[in-house]
Amino acid sequence: MIKVFGIKNCDTMKKAFAWLVANDIAYEFVDYKKAGIAEARLPDWDQSAGWEKLLNTRGLRWRKLTDEERSAVDREKALKLMAQYPSLIKRPVLDTGSQLIVGFSPENSADQLKWVTASSAASSSRASTFVVPSSISVLPGSRCRLTATISRRWPSCWVKPPPSPR
Repeated sequence: MIKVFGIKNCDTMKKAFAWLVANDIAYEFVDYKKAGIAEARLPDWDQSAGWEKLLNTRGLRWRKLTDEERSAVDREKALKLMAQYPSLIKRPVLDTGSQLIVGFSPENSADQLKWVTASSAASSSRASTFVVPSSISVLPGSRCRLTATISRRWPSCWVKPPPSPR
């Protein structure tokens, strides 16, 4: 499953969430501003993607920095600034387990996550057994696709009616 790191209220994050849902890709969201894990992951992200790609120089937080903080930015200074101000990290950061994708655009994400989409489709076709709470009714002959919510407490269920006979 993909881990999506970012800040919940960011517009780019909202677009990424919508794209992931529309393409039926399962993900786990981690708000690195609230969780405070950005500093621990920054060295790994730097090694995978590079600090230049991680540093968001187009955002409001960057413009609010002093001229001294923005001048002569190197790897060490960039990592220190991103640890101090997590909103300086470009969003979203998608960790697929084998690759790290920084930033979002529907076109690039479609190409980079093509194999994830294919594996999600393959895994969703496998049969699994779930205990469905009695408050959820599933009609005979209907297809029920269960996916775990982010909290993983209760599965959520979408029931699709069977196709109409022709």
